[in-house]
Amino acid sequence: MTALLTLLLAASLALAPHDRGPADEVQAVLAGIATAVDADTGEPLTGTREGDALLLLVWSHHESRWRVCPGGDGGKAWGPLQLQHTPRALVCAPAEAARIWLAMARAAVATCGDLTPIASGVCGRARGLVVRRMREAEGLQRRSER
Repeated sequence: MTALLTLLLAASLALAPHDRGPADEVQAVLAGIATAVDADTGEPLTGTREGDALLLLVWSHHESRWRVCPGGDGGKAWGPLQLQHTPRALVCAPAEAARIWLAMARAAVATCGDLTPIASGVCGRARGLVVRRMREAEGLQRRSER
């Protein structure tokens, strides 16, 4: 987990050196992502654990700026990943939120072939947003491999 957290810390600085939540919340969200990805037993969505961690990093930055429990979507979404239809106590715990997101992402890929339901709730909608976030995570991974 230490290597994943180190990767996430470095990538978060590259992605958004200033556009972020309070430092303690950022640290909690990044640690939660590292914990969830490290404990995940499923096949990586991106092909690697590091890629999955970076995808969650990008997703949570765009959804919450790495804040632990912001509300959104008119009070329907909560947590660093802005999850809906899930108890607030779970989605506001960063490791749980990341674990739930990974499960939802696998279900979205199995059902729709991509992550569009995670972004919009519907297969095929918000494809551009998903593609941009995937590319952003891939770019961070390429940078980390140098």
